Amino acid sequence: MAHPPLTADDVRERLGFARRRKEELLALNGGDFLGADPQYRQQLVQEFFFHLVGAIEVLAQLVNEARNLGIHIEDASARRVSKDLPQGDALQAALAALYANTRQPVPSDLYSDDGVMYRIWNYRHQVTHRRRQPFHLNVVIGTAIDFGPGLHGRRREFLHRLRQFLYRRNPHPTTPASARSAHLVLDPRQPQGVPSKDSVPDELERMLELTSTRCEAALALI
Repeated sequence: MAHPPLTADDVRERLGFARRRKEELLALNGGDFLGADPQYRQQLVQEFFFHLVGAIEVLAQLVNEARNLGIHIEDASARRVSKDLPQGDALQAALAALYANTRQPVPSDLYSDDGVMYRIWNYRHQVTHRRRQPFHLNVVIGTAIDFGPGLHGRRREFLHRLRQFLYRRNPHPTTPASARSAHLVLDPRQPQGVPSKDSVPDELERMLELTSTRCEAALALI
């Protein structure tokens, strides 16, 4: 059955969904992200990456239709559409800039624009599809303690309750922000993943802006 033709607004709508999930994520627990329910936090970050990459995949299908490539809707991925565009079509490079093959070696600079795009796709695969834990959370009980990846079951629930108790006792901590902070793990496939030097709010906003900018660049060429 034929589906209605896609438009640029369909791409922007998915980006809007991602932004909404980001805002909901950062507003959890009255803005106290570290003390939020870990399951709800995980749900929202999964949905953020689902919609962010979803915008790219909708764009790929839009390009498929606009350029009459004839790729079946089930096969019109960003990688396939970019590959099938004719040589010399500026859309080829624009769409390729929105895709990263995570089976390839990790980029040397994960903070560059291409490195961040690689991470977006890796988070979509690992966090959304495999439910890997993407967060490295630091709180302070005398010294910084990592409540990062690998928390399950009763241990996770105990630590969540402990965090809530500590925050209630000290809702306005005087400790440095770096000692009580939330970061994304650079590669959630690693058991002891290295945390990003940037905060979760800064990282998610940069990912949104990078994807939006590259999507708009491609849309302008259709």
